[in-house]
Amino acid sequence: MAGCGGTPEGTALLTAEQSYDFSNVLFAQSTVITSGVDTTINWSNLTVDQLGREMSPDSIDTMLIVRFEALSHEEVIQGAADDCIEQPDISGVVELHPEEGQVSANLTDFSFMGYEIDPAEQILEGMGSFLITAYSDDAIGVRMMHFIEPEVGADASTVELENGVASVDLSMDIDAGTPLPLNTTSIDWAGLELDTPCGTFPLNRFDRLTVVKYDDLTIADVENDFLYMDTIGTDVWNADIEGLSLFDLTTMTSETGAPFDGFTPDSLWLVALRCMTCDNPAPPYIAVVDAE
Repeated sequence: MAGCGGTPEGTALLTAEQSYDFSNVLFAQSTVITSGVDTTINWSNLTVDQLGREMSPDSIDTMLIVRFEALSHEEVIQGAADDCIEQPDISGVVELHPEEGQVSANLTDFSFMGYEIDPAEQILEGMGSFLITAYSDDAIGVRMMHFIEPEVGADASTVELENGVASVDLSMDIDAGTPLPLNTTSIDWAGLELDTPCGTFPLNRFDRLTVVKYDDLTIADVENDFLYMDTIGTDVWNADIEGLSLFDLTTMTSETGAPFDGFTPDSLWLVALRCMTCDNPAPPYIAVVDAE
């Protein structure tokens, strides 16, 4: 039993020392287009996203064109890889929500709050870096990204958003941190400070808690299928934690309908704090549960 003012029994205080090691290298190609002229973006051949996940071209639900007036392509890529792009970096955004079955669009189909884009005024050489990003509602993170580069006198009418125009090289060590105690039944992340290249990760960006149980897999197996860490598990528990910093794990019910009855030593367990609105699909925090 905890003393007065102490941590309640079964409550794990989350720290950066418990979390895994993770790094990624992002690559994105650029296509030169005619400055100030309408251009077609075609994603009909996009069947594998930048993380290597299979997809259908018509699964794209949102596409953005983001302008970075003061950032080079290299700076945008590094900021995206680190999930460190901030609002002041962005000079403008237009969006497209493709209709069912739609796999191509013109620049003039993009709009913002009802105002359509005018390439003759808004897609010009010297106006900064322009990045196309594509998203699916049922997948975490960016599906594909590609720069467009307006040049006066260029002769280009189509941008191909296809397999391989962007890629992400992931590297992780899931059990690099100190394991959580086996008797953990609640977690408290109010004091969690995760360092990122752009400062401490904001606690208010954590919006989903995931607990995964693996009966027949090793750490190496999970690392090899890292992007599918949920689907390859024996069972998975998810909870909405937006605005929270303390959570009772015993209130969770898994996707198979099983209540969370505590961690057991005969399985591999992972606990992840996720950011579903971040472009980087990797959870900011993952800890292994002590099996002993």
